[in-house]
Amino acid sequence: MSQHALHHPLPRTSPESIGLASRHIIEMTEDMKAAGINPHAFLLLRHGQVFAEGYYAPYGPLMPQTVYSLSKSFTSIAIGLAAADGKISLDEHLVDLFPDDLPDVVSPELQALTVRDCLRMATGQPKEPDLVSSNPVKTFLATPFSEMPGQVFRYNTAATYMLSASLKTKGIDLEPFLQERIFDHLGVSGIRWMRMPQGICTGGFGMSALPELIAKFGQLILQKGRWQDKQLIDPDYLAQATAKQIETQNDDKENVGRRGDWSLGYGYQFWQTRDGSFRGDGMYGQYCLVVPDRDFVLAMTAFTDDLQKELDIVFDRIVANLSDTPLPEDPGAAADLKTHLGALRVEWPVPVDDGLPLDPKWGETVWKLVRKAPNHPFGPRSFKSIRVEPAGHGLRLIMDGDVLDLKDKTWQLHEIPDYGMLRWPTQMLTSYGLQDGRRLTVRLFWLEMLQKLEYVIDFSNETTTLTASDIHGSKPEIVFQSDLLPQE
Repeated sequence: MSQHALHHPLPRTSPESIGLASRHIIEMTEDMKAAGINPHAFLLLRHGQVFAEGYYAPYGPLMPQTVYSLSKSFTSIAIGLAAADGKISLDEHLVDLFPDDLPDVVSPELQALTVRDCLRMATGQPKEPDLVSSNPVKTFLATPFSEMPGQVFRYNTAATYMLSASLKTKGIDLEPFLQERIFDHLGVSGIRWMRMPQGICTGGFGMSALPELIAKFGQLILQKGRWQDKQLIDPDYLAQATAKQIETQNDDKENVGRRGDWSLGYGYQFWQTRDGSFRGDGMYGQYCLVVPDRDFVLAMTAFTDDLQKELDIVFDRIVANLSDTPLPEDPGAAADLKTHLGALRVEWPVPVDDGLPLDPKWGETVWKLVRKAPNHPFGPRSFKSIRVEPAGHGLRLIMDGDVLDLKDKTWQLHEIPDYGMLRWPTQMLTSYGLQDGRRLTVRLFWLEMLQKLEYVIDFSNETTTLTASDIHGSKPEIVFQSDLLPQE
């Protein structure tokens, strides 16, 4: 597995030189904090130059992070490249691309479904097909239709997977194809993409990127596909991809509630945004925003549920205050901004701990789960037993054969093996807290995958229980719960 590397960084300049007072960047970060947005990294570009960038420790410029559905915009560009090469047509029918995976009865709707319909998420399927199946292509093609393709927008990540699978039928593997045709020219290497069990890149999610790649990608699109002296992407395809191809607000139950920047229309895996701008975006606040009229690009990664507020802050604090002419340089403001950006940190609360020692019986018992813990998409693996034992000044958590040393109650960094859909080792933060010596709370955060789980082992009641919760947002959701019995 090649390492992430950044070659030929974008030029840097001061905010004032492109027409923005430094204080507006500080205001943006303070507004993000007040709103609970939890950014991880951002780069602000104007006239092709980075005028501000921030990395919230432990995140940094060379730390990869999955960008979730922002991956879709990269998949769209791969389709555009393949189309320009004559390898695929936007009007090619999926029944012709996947003749061996068709259902016994091919409906008129399926017969009509094209690559273009998948690009604009207008497949005609009222329910998104299930990607978690032994053959996701066959599952997709067998999913019923409610109307002819091309008429109604419905968000459909499986449709983007079909774009990746369509490229594969042409001998094109999404990950190396984009590396050779785009990323090498942008000076970024080591990009990686999750794959389905069939070996095909997930397409609609699962790409891990560096923040500067997102910034360069946005600048490349702003420059109509031209980078330095080379035309990398067909400008006609880019014009179509980033323009409104279908309405996103309609009478369909999936779309009737769309508001704000999600109600303005959709292109080919790009969203329309206010003031003639467009964006790729991903769950938890991953953005590549391009505002052509202001010659502005935003690259941002985050961990939030409120993507609209995140976008509003950028427009209110940055885009709205861009001047058409440079401002006088302000050394004092520049120094304040440098200090402010250097102090950025991700804020993760640690579990409550009352200082009481571990109940000795915890370390003397292997606990059997009444229900086997399920696999997590990105980790951990399923397990049937769990044990907690003292280890130096901390604890050791043993889940079947997986051992996790919890050396401190504050956040600690671990290197962990590949789990679930990952094909590579990754990093995880852990913290824990004890209450009354009988209730252990362990928090796990996968830095790259943005998955945050909390395990609670509770001996305080008559029945010992293990509860796992997804705590990524403001409303923690229990994803698994089991009683624990002493293993005989």
